[in-house]
Amino acid sequence: MCLIFNRTIGTGIFAQPSNVLYLTGSPAVSIILWIFGGLVILCITLSWLELGLTIPRYVFEGAVYSAPRSGGDKNYLEYMYKRPRLFISCVFGITFIIFGNLAGNSIQFGIYMQAAISPQCTEDDACFNKTYVILWAIGVLSLCSFLNIATRSFLITLNNVFAFAKCLLIVATALLGIIYGSIHGDGCRKNIAWSNQGAGGEFGDIVLAMFYAMYSYTGFEQPFYVLAEVKQPQKIFAKYVLGALAFIIVLFPLTNVGFLCVVPYQGSD
Repeated sequence: MCLIFNRTIGTGIFAQPSNVLYLTGSPAVSIILWIFGGLVILCITLSWLELGLTIPRYVFEGAVYSAPRSGGDKNYLEYMYKRPRLFISCVFGITFIIFGNLAGNSIQFGIYMQAAISPQCTEDDACFNKTYVILWAIGVLSLCSFLNIATRSFLITLNNVFAFAKCLLIVATALLGIIYGSIHGDGCRKNIAWSNQGAGGEFGDIVLAMFYAMYSYTGFEQPFYVLAEVKQPQKIFAKYVLGALAFIIVLFPLTNVGFLCVVPYQGSD
């Protein structure tokens, strides 16, 4: 569960709500997209669970047995598509090198750190130092890599601590925002309107906003990469994966409600 929490609760839930809201133009529609995006990710997760817990299959004394393995979707596709040889491995190798790295997340971290250090400078200003952003990104990736190499047990403990802290932070954000909006003039009900208040709202905008919302839920696949290390995976794995994902699917729309309760959307903002 902590693997999912740590991978899912990150820059997405803090960076993407503004993009989803801008593209939809309607606070209420943006909340609906966050809910629908979570349900789509749930369907994808169920497919992963079906594959992860049933393949590869082996025949032993006339009976068919499944042996869950680490590796995620690469293993599933390699098992189903064996020809041409090494084709899936090559596809995944190229994809992960070009698109599947953590450069985007680390650069976003660098942007946040630079904004915290120099809040008067935005990304478009000349005073915004992009070199420092890259250095922050390299630094955080190097630190994570060093910890992963140096001590496995400490990193697992650290992972659990960060997951717990992230859950508390996002729960507090949602609840405090809703409480604040309810106390100060019923801001939640007034700010979350169906009417289009911005320039978005076209079909293409809605589709793109849907992808932004779905991106924030990505992270469900992390436990599948270490599936072989789970004891009795057929018995407990699906229960905890679905439990963690259900928590996130409920929490993310509520977090957006909390944002809107405090900060009303004014169209061009």
